[in-house]
Amino acid sequence: MDRNDVIKNYLDKKLIGNFKILKHESLNSHYTGFSKYYRTDVFIKIFPATQKKKFITEKAILFGNKQRYIDSFESLGTYFLVLQDYYLQDIDQKQLDSPRMIINIANIIKRFHFQNVERFIDFKKSESSDISQKIEKRILEIDNSPYLDEVVRIWKELKKLEYDANQEYNNGKYRVMTHGDFSIRNIKLLDNNPYLIDFERVKLDFYFLDFIKFFYIDLNNDDNRINLFLSKYYKETGFEHISDILKYFLIFYTSIGIIKYNLFIKDTNFLGSAFRMLNDVNSFIEKQGVQ
Repeated sequence: MDRNDVIKNYLDKKLIGNFKILKHESLNSHYTGFSKYYRTDVFIKIFPATQKKKFITEKAILFGNKQRYIDSFESLGTYFLVLQDYYLQDIDQKQLDSPRMIINIANIIKRFHFQNVERFIDFKKSESSDISQKIEKRILEIDNSPYLDEVVRIWKELKKLEYDANQEYNNGKYRVMTHGDFSIRNIKLLDNNPYLIDFERVKLDFYFLDFIKFFYIDLNNDDNRINLFLSKYYKETGFEHISDILKYFLIFYTSIGIIKYNLFIKDTNFLGSAFRMLNDVNSFIEKQGVQ
C-alpha cells in the first residue's frame, strides 16, 4: 500500500467518509469528499513533515476565515488542514481578455497585500536583505543547472546597478503581505468572482514580486492588460510606480526561482517563461549601456 492509500484510509476512518485523492503537477496531493464527522463537504490539504513551515503559514492565513477553516491536526508524519469545500472553478485564459476580470483580480491581490498582519508574528520577524543578496543566494541554489553560466553572465552586468535596486527594494513602504505564487492556478472563481487560494508561500516582501509570473505567464506579457492591472493597483494603493531597474532585478530573481523549480519538477512551459524573463533582462542591460 503506497503512502497516498495509507493517508486515504486514515482520513476515511478519522473523518468518516470515502475521500477522493486529487494529485497536482507540483506533486502535492489533497483529498475531497463528504465527512460525516464534520457533516459537510471538505477539502483536505496535506503537508509532509518537511513542509511544516508551509503548513503553519497556510493555517495562519486561513484560520481567520471562519467560514472556510474547519480544523487541523498532525498524524502519520503529515500535517492536515481541513477546509470547507467551496467547489471553486478554474479561470479560463480567455476570461483574462475581459477588462473587468483584470480589474477584479487587481482588487483581490491589493486586498490581500494590505490585510491586517498583526497576528502573523513570524512574518513580521522575517529578516530583510538586499535584493542583490537574495539573487546571489538563489544563484548558489542552481549550481548544477545547465543554465548557470548564462545566469551568472547576466548577473555580472546587472549587478552594476545594485545600489539603486537595493535602495528602492528596502523601502519599507512597499513591503506587503505577498502571496508568493500569484497566478491563475491559484486564482479561482467563487460565484463568478475571483477567489485567491494557496497561501503556503506567503511572506513580507516587495509587492511587485507577486505580479511577475502572472504578467509573463497568464497575461502573456501583454502591455495593455498589464497596464490596466497596474493602473488599478496603483490607484488603489497610492504607490509610486516601480523603477525599471528594480523591476528587472525582480524579474531576474523570479527567473532563477523557476530554473530552480525545474531542477526538481520538469515543466517545459514554465521553464520557457524563465527564458523569456532572462531575455528581457538582457535587453534591459543592453539598453542601459551598463559599463
